[in-house]
Amino acid sequence: MNINTRLRSVQKAVTSRQMALFWLKISQERGGYFEYWNNAEFQAWPSENEAGALLYYLALEVNNSVILAADTWRQIASWAALLGLSMIAVTGETNVNHFEGVRDLPERWRGKVCSFLADVLAHEEAVDLISQGYFQGNEVLFADVRERLTAACGTVRELITGYNWFATEHSKEAIDTEGSDVHASGRVEQLLNEWVKLARAKALAANGKIFAARDEILTLLQPQK
Repeated sequence: MNINTRLRSVQKAVTSRQMALFWLKISQERGGYFEYWNNAEFQAWPSENEAGALLYYLALEVNNSVILAADTWRQIASWAALLGLSMIAVTGETNVNHFEGVRDLPERWRGKVCSFLADVLAHEEAVDLISQGYFQGNEVLFADVRERLTAACGTVRELITGYNWFATEHSKEAIDTEGSDVHASGRVEQLLNEWVKLARAKALAANGKIFAARDEILTLLQPQK
């Protein structure tokens, strides 16, 4: 029995939220997010119920966003690790502050690692809020996407350990993982706003409300005050 047949068998007896939760649960049980798309079946029910469609597209939006962010985090981690190794390898105060014509490298290193952790923490919090607020506390991420988010958190904390060792050795400011440096103001709200508005626009479009979907996208594109 394919996923659409199973969904159709319970569709009349459940609410739109229950329908979306059922779809998410059985999709997650069948494998990871990439496996889901490799074996994806066309879902007709989101075009029949706007509330259910919102949850369907929201789950996809959140998983897509974390995957894209994880790719960026890998690049940042590589950059920060290489810079860290270079900084640790050099000796002398002159080299530490002026390396290959670029000044303030320790501060650049510190800032990059802090912003890395801040973005990871913001994604973790935003994902948790979506799971709690829209999916009744059920995990919205597929297992392989959750693994990427967890791995990124572990990687950045290792980078912070390396930087803090360097900071101690060279009398630089260490990174406080509980301090304000690793909290991006407004980032959680930005992620939530983007995910929900994009999902709502797709849900409206799927249910034939093209102009309402357009207006939803336009509000997202407007500068935030």
